[in-house]
Amino acid sequence: MKRALVAVFVTLSMQAQTHIASDVEIRQMEETARRASDFDTRVAARVSLAELHIERNESAAAQREFASALQLARDERDRTRREHELPRYALACAWSGLALAGLGRGSEAFADFEEGVRYDADSSSVWNLYSVGMFRLRELEKAIGAARMSVAAAERKIAEPPKTRELLELNVDRFALAEALIDAKHPIEEAESVLRKITQSLDSDAFRALRKDVGKHEEFQIVAAATTENGMYLSSFNRSHMRLAQLYESTGEKEKARHEYEAVVSRRSDEAGALAGLARLADDPKERDKYLIESLDANPFEGTALVEYERLVNAGQASPVAATGSVGSRVRLAMQQIHDRDYRRARATLQPLLDAHPNNDVLQSLIDRTRIAARPWFLEKQVERVMEPSEFDLRALLALFDTMSPADRATLDKEEFSSQASVDGDHGLMQGVPFRFQSAVRFHGIAPDARLLRLTYRVLGATTVDGRDALLIEPIRAEAIR
Repeated sequence: MKRALVAVFVTLSMQAQTHIASDVEIRQMEETARRASDFDTRVAARVSLAELHIERNESAAAQREFASALQLARDERDRTRREHELPRYALACAWSGLALAGLGRGSEAFADFEEGVRYDADSSSVWNLYSVGMFRLRELEKAIGAARMSVAAAERKIAEPPKTRELLELNVDRFALAEALIDAKHPIEEAESVLRKITQSLDSDAFRALRKDVGKHEEFQIVAAATTENGMYLSSFNRSHMRLAQLYESTGEKEKARHEYEAVVSRRSDEAGALAGLARLADDPKERDKYLIESLDANPFEGTALVEYERLVNAGQASPVAATGSVGSRVRLAMQQIHDRDYRRARATLQPLLDAHPNNDVLQSLIDRTRIAARPWFLEKQVERVMEPSEFDLRALLALFDTMSPADRATLDKEEFSSQASVDGDHGLMQGVPFRFQSAVRFHGIAPDARLLRLTYRVLGATTVDGRDALLIEPIRAEAIR
């Protein structure tokens, strides 16, 4: 009977992320779901697709995949009941419960899990799915109880000598138990002991041949529901070391945490969660910048890594971004543009990404931050002169130029503005907002090296100064400020 490894990392207390699922990986899993003739492979592929979309912050797509998994499970449940295949019926009930949990339908999920264990109470597979479903629904004590039952059932099945798949299944069950123990905030000693058993088992001679096979075929895909031995090994290795690293990081054991993150990176160099962890542990800002760049290149849509990167930007420690064309570099560029309040240019950076990934929640959230909803007060009612417009007023005006109505343009054309400005040649700053003169200017009676001026001007439009959004202005008069 095929087994499932399902781990929900988006709910971890430390908000760890895995590598982002690439379009290639998504297509491969979709192809698996289409071509597979057996229920186990198809339903596992649909659940994996749901989790891969969750990694990419594509919640609507994830919900569609959970719904597809639910339909598969219900069809299998009806078939197996008619044909009196009760162990298979129990497993189909458990898969149905897991899909319902993914859809947030808790009471229905609980009923299906209970139906599953009623018909096969000694199935570690059924108890494992029960535990994962309860974990997703944040019923952590129930998740712990089901995981303990799963581990006990798997240990009873172990043959002598143990078979590779049996050991893999046992480690899957152990991981579900450790996951629930940590999130339920039980004393860490038991969870650490369980995770150590997993990592020691995976490094043992029992998996020597499997490790060689994984390396030989250069397998890399880490999915939520693995049905092959290689996939189960890779996912168990990645997630158990990640959980240990997060555990040690939370208790301040930095060297132990670093060792575990490095173990993950040694097997998969673009594991975004491990790279972000190494960034958090780095004392040198340049090293932190390097790891965060690598993490966001691996998974540019992961919210936690973006929060860490924004802290680096706000501290002035992020290296300048060259928009190389990679998604990660463009997201980082947009973050720096948002920090600089270059909202128009940030939107121009983000919009092609959102067009390519229209269901991505993180990109939508970022682009929403570039939109200033309020209108400057001086467009609501025409005035003769706008004295000392605020930074907000000027940036709101900048944001409106892409969509400004003819009526607003007519109002703006009739208004004069007066601001204190620092001037450097043909450009400068007003209230921290860049501006550029429409053409080269010499002010009569003002020394050429005067830098601080009181400007009276009209606003003509938007332009750029040193790669930043700027107002294009027509000066009317100026006086030096001493």
